[in-house]
Amino acid sequence: MDIEVAFLNAGKKHQKSLEQFTEEVFRGIFLPSHGPAHHRRVWLYAVELASDSNLSVVKDVEQFACKLIIACYLHDTGMAYDRGERHGKKSAELCVRFLERYSLPEEEYADVLEAIERHDDKEASSDRGNNLLSLILNTADDLDAFGFTGIYRYIEIYLERDIPLKTLGERILSNASGRFENFRRFYGSRESLFKRHQRRFGIVEDFCNNYIKESEVYRFGTGRPYGYCGIAEVIGTMLQNRLTPMDGLDQSFITKNIDDSVIRWYFSELGREYCNIP
Repeated sequence: MDIEVAFLNAGKKHQKSLEQFTEEVFRGIFLPSHGPAHHRRVWLYAVELASDSNLSVVKDVEQFACKLIIACYLHDTGMAYDRGERHGKKSAELCVRFLERYSLPEEEYADVLEAIERHDDKEASSDRGNNLLSLILNTADDLDAFGFTGIYRYIEIYLERDIPLKTLGERILSNASGRFENFRRFYGSRESLFKRHQRRFGIVEDFCNNYIKESEVYRFGTGRPYGYCGIAEVIGTMLQNRLTPMDGLDQSFITKNIDDSVIRWYFSELGREYCNIP
């Protein structure tokens, strides 16, 4: 079966129920970085990666696509309960609940459950190439950590984990670089795909390098945010006020309260990126 048709069919079959289930899991949970929109984007990246992957090894492409969309939409649902790095276990439990609700036999989705539970296990990254489902899920998840959206996602979840503001630049750069190297390892030969996401990683890399340099002299907590470190402080304030990135832009939070060109530039680019995501 044609890959594009297989993935379209998988979307028609499961996307509505997955959207509803994911919305249900995150109802009342304020976590913009890992909510339904993140899972939707990961699925879109997965479709992009699948078109550049060797699916000739897959016996049933449509079944594979159906498994992949379930994995993409449920891999981070555990974040609604556990913000730590081992949230995949809870996500797998929620996947079992989804399978039961829609009468899908759990024993046929063992590979999906394993991929979900281990998706954030960086020590298992060397095994990615042996499991195409895990490879595409993990790489698609990695791709959503790049760009201006990725910067926001990193800052939000690291603040949730009480990582000090001063060390954010180094922590983000280390994690994002590892994700990019995994992407390079498995997709570096796909020139067009690789260059597109290399540019997106470059946005995160440039941000972190500027943040690290600025953090050497920046005074956090003065109430007068500026520059790259100030972006993190503003995001922290928005989270305290339960404002999502788009809430902040729609309510003119940035333009009314922030008089710094770097911070305004960042949120302008973030807004533009959000508008270009289907």
